[in-house]
Amino acid sequence: MLIDDKGRVLGKINIIDLGAIIFIVICLITMVPACFKITGQDRKAIENRITKELREVLEKKLSDEIAKIRTDTQQKDIMAEEMVKAQKIWYEGFRDGFAEGYGKGEGR
Repeated sequence: MLIDDKGRVLGKINIIDLGAIIFIVICLITMVPACFKITGQDRKAIENRITKELREVLEKKLSDEIAKIRTDTQQKDIMAEEMVKAQKIWYEGFRDGFAEGYGKGEGR
């Protein structure tokens, strides 16, 4: 039989215990949505708020990193321009010196 003479279902669990377990499970299932209704916030609103806060934190962090990268890039561009100017000055000096030396016959 399904229920024995001691009131156990399949001889394993008592009917009262089974009823208590089912009642607890039903309470837990219905409690989560009820908590959201009590606080006045639904799950979607909470998720949206968390997403918004996370987005703001990430945008600030990324904007700080982008600003640092821009500063570094500008400094590297300035250094590269200075190097090109120095190379031009060196080349012009070398060219003038070579032409002067070659014109005097020292280059032969």
